[in-house]
Amino acid sequence: MVAIILMFNSEVVEMGTLTFIPMKKVSTTMKNILIIDGALNSRYEVYQVTDAMFETLFHRGKQEIYLEDLDESLQDDVGFWNTFYHFQVDKKTVDGIHGILHTHPRFNADDPVLA
Repeated sequence: MVAIILMFNSEVVEMGTLTFIPMKKVSTTMKNILIIDGALNSRYEVYQVTDAMFETLFHRGKQEIYLEDLDESLQDDVGFWNTFYHFQVDKKTVDGIHGILHTHPRFNADDPVLA
């Protein structure tokens, strides 16, 4: 318990107590995701996301996905991606890669452009 004294112009205006209630610790671990965009000059950026965001992308134990594999609603979820791209990590400080996200289409040998 902590005593609170509110003063105004050197006069006590209000006195009271403040009780701190211990909060349950929420475990929020972060996962590192490597982005491969398929460009010749790709930067191979690494982003940290919460476990929940990681599970949204890499469900059922997957470790590597393509953007095109995700539901269209998730692909178009601007809020999700703004949050995702907000936590870029310096690659020199990364302690492991937990997933790889390819933002380019899969290679298709039958594609006439590649023939």
